[in-house]
Amino acid sequence: MRVDYLSTSKPKPKPKVQPISTAPCATGSDVEQGLAQATIDVHRAVCARYPQIEVYGGLRSDGMHGQGLALDIMVSSDLGTEIAEWLQDHAAELGVTELIWRQRIWTTERAGDGWRSMEDRGSATANHMDHVHVTTGG
Repeated sequence: MRVDYLSTSKPKPKPKVQPISTAPCATGSDVEQGLAQATIDVHRAVCARYPQIEVYGGLRSDGMHGQGLALDIMVSSDLGTEIAEWLQDHAAELGVTELIWRQRIWTTERAGDGWRSMEDRGSATANHMDHVHVTTGG
């Protein structure tokens, strides 16, 4: 019997993937009032993974925020890039349809185009330099 094709060592175990938490945030969930479930899930996932983020913006009268479909994650450091990339990686799981960060936009509809430049809206906040904006499908 020929056995030279068999391995003499066990395969390395696959790294464990950290599950995405949708448990209520330890710091509170006031921002979740009026938000759609997918938007709440994004808030909870981000606050579990990035507990150093303390300020979020949720329901307000304009655009997708007015429908409870958007969340602002208030961060102006490079941590915002890490958060935006993590949300891209988990867009399907979390129902993310759009991200805006540092005057660039990424959408699931045009994911193959990557991040696209946006026009100057006149201020750091309007240009999303001080927060990651997330839109969900609800």
